[in-house]
Amino acid sequence: MADYYKMGYKELRAAAVRGEVEAQATLGIILDGGGLGFKSDSQESVRWLSQASACGHAEAQRTLAHFYLLGEGPVERDLVKGMWLMVRASRNGSKKAVDNLAMYRAREDYRALIDAMVQQPDADAECLFRVAEEVKGKGDEGLAALYYLEAARKGHPLAQVAVGLRYFDQKNYVHAYAWLETAAPALSGDWSTVLGVREIAEMKMTQDERSIAIGFVKALETTVAPHVMQARLPELR
Repeated sequence: MADYYKMGYKELRAAAVRGEVEAQATLGIILDGGGLGFKSDSQESVRWLSQASACGHAEAQRTLAHFYLLGEGPVERDLVKGMWLMVRASRNGSKKAVDNLAMYRAREDYRALIDAMVQQPDADAECLFRVAEEVKGKGDEGLAALYYLEAARKGHPLAQVAVGLRYFDQKNYVHAYAWLETAAPALSGDWSTVLGVREIAEMKMTQDERSIAIGFVKALETTVAPHVMQARLPELR
């Protein structure tokens, strides 16, 4: 087996370009902090780590997870994606990822997300919605909003309602209407209160804002994943 850490940049990069996963991971990890005669390059690091991660390389997933958890280099901070990667790395055999998860889990604001992902590492819409509900129950509205939004993007109608109502409270009627309108086809039972909020949001918009909202609804129809569950009425607090 080739010792990729002993290769020079050109040789290692050529192996990565050929699709050798270990070379991609090694190149990404070295470029993360530099060393061994390599200059640090976070953009190239993320590029190669992403390719190796997609192939299930545990250490590439763990290193890439830190980029997303910290919002470093060319990526924006994405707690959900970062934790997905860390959980996958631990499942793929990274002992360092196991230690990292234990460290993050000691923090109250990460615990619910990690526990949910360990049980269901693909973190589908239902998983994210349950995490949002748990975090909200503990009083962290801001963190709960992040999980609701991720679940809404994956097509969870109850999460879409939660996102829409939050936007309505913030007087962002364009986004409130768009999310509530997106959720409406999946709602069954007595949702008159929520649908009434949608109608109020529509009335409060200008004509130009209505056009924007309709465009947003159409965009959501093509980008939000469908969720097969029929929403049941929650207790409105």
